[in-house]
Amino acid sequence: MDFQKFRFRDLRASVLRRNIVFSEWLGFHMNTEFKARAAFYHVERFEAAYKRYLEVQAEPDSQMVYGLEHPLKEIVFFEFLATVANLIGCFDSMLQEVNCACRLGLTPTRQKVGSEVSLGNVLGRLKKLDPDDPIRSTLERLVDKKNRSGQWFRFLKTLRNTAIHSDLYSTSYEERNIAKILSALDEKAKAGEIQSAEDLKKVVKRDVVFSLEGRQYYMIGLLQWLRDETVGFVDRMHELLEA
Repeated sequence: MDFQKFRFRDLRASVLRRNIVFSEWLGFHMNTEFKARAAFYHVERFEAAYKRYLEVQAEPDSQMVYGLEHPLKEIVFFEFLATVANLIGCFDSMLQEVNCACRLGLTPTRQKVGSEVSLGNVLGRLKKLDPDDPIRSTLERLVDKKNRSGQWFRFLKTLRNTAIHSDLYSTSYEERNIAKILSALDEKAKAGEIQSAEDLKKVVKRDVVFSLEGRQYYMIGLLQWLRDETVGFVDRMHELLEA
């Protein structure tokens, strides 16, 4: 399983070199890794539940016409939401690492209003210390709507807020992702894997679709993208902190 193998880089040498052993950096680093591993774990469970859901999915359109939903669809969403929550947790824990490693002096929790660790407060403290700090500029790109490299983060935050505070499940529906189906059919036809009508039915499945800010999203592949973008960004931040 991927979650058992995953590890972020070892930062113990950097902690010793900077003489900040008692800064809680290592503790938060372990927590960041824990959240990332939890995200990998829930993505794996999501994929397994989704695969099983597609296998038992009713014959074309009958499920949608009669308003029938298989219990596995709920489990798919359980794992989807758990992954999103842990990805946000991984990012937030990384901000705690920045606070410790850069000695920003922010409080880990809301002990004092306005001085807690948050993206805005971290950016503010970093700007005061060094306006040209690459850590600050890297984080700042996340909130710059003109910068496409931060698109994943803004999407993840919106998704988290909607998933936790509003609703994704009850308004979801099923639809065929034609582009994905055609691509899969082409690949399987070339490989000689489509020999009968039953083989065709295995490919022509509906995907679960949910709505977010007026746009529709297919679930398959979305979580892997968010996981990889989040973990990749956190790893780049660790590289900057280690420098």
